[in-house]
Amino acid sequence: RLQGDWSSDVCSSDLMNGAEMMKQVFDGNKGVNVQMGAKKPMDASELMDIKMQIDMMVEGNYEKYGAKAVLKGIGKVDEEEAYVMEVTKQTGDVATDYYSLKTGLKLMSTTTEGEGAEAVLAETRYTEYGTANVADGKKTRSLKYPSKFTQVARSEEHTSELQSPCNLVCRLLL
Repeated sequence: RLQGDWSSDVCSSDLMNGAEMMKQVFDGNKGVNVQMGAKKPMDASELMDIKMQIDMMVEGNYEKYGAKAVLKGIGKVDEEEAYVMEVTKQTGDVATDYYSLKTGLKLMSTTTEGEGAEAVLAETRYTEYGTANVADGKKTRSLKYPSKFTQVARSEEHTSELQSPCNLVCRLLL
């Protein structure tokens, strides 16, 4: 479950059979990872990742995070044509994002976690979008955000459903 106001004070917990296995807490400046009761402060890379994850306008703010995006061409996600964007983070980690030609919404993101024989492809598929009203100076406008997505890495599938931009409910499917 992820709670917070999306700019600071974020708490994310992974539960298995009701027991908390892992937790992340971020206050907008510093954070801590808790796994099986052991606490470890987040390093600079983890802090940058969580800041990017909670930024609802991250694609427009890559420069702020030291990331670069390059259009690689047009590909397909299932049968839907998509723009293929390669995003290189400040750490050198690379993600490939796929945006629908028809709607402009993100369909999928892939990353490689680890190196060499330990490397694992992680895939996130965005299956549903919600709408939030965002104040922009004197105007209020609607913003689409992923409200349901599935992440697959190794043999684990992790489905998350966003009830509102401030309330994320996660379920681990084994």
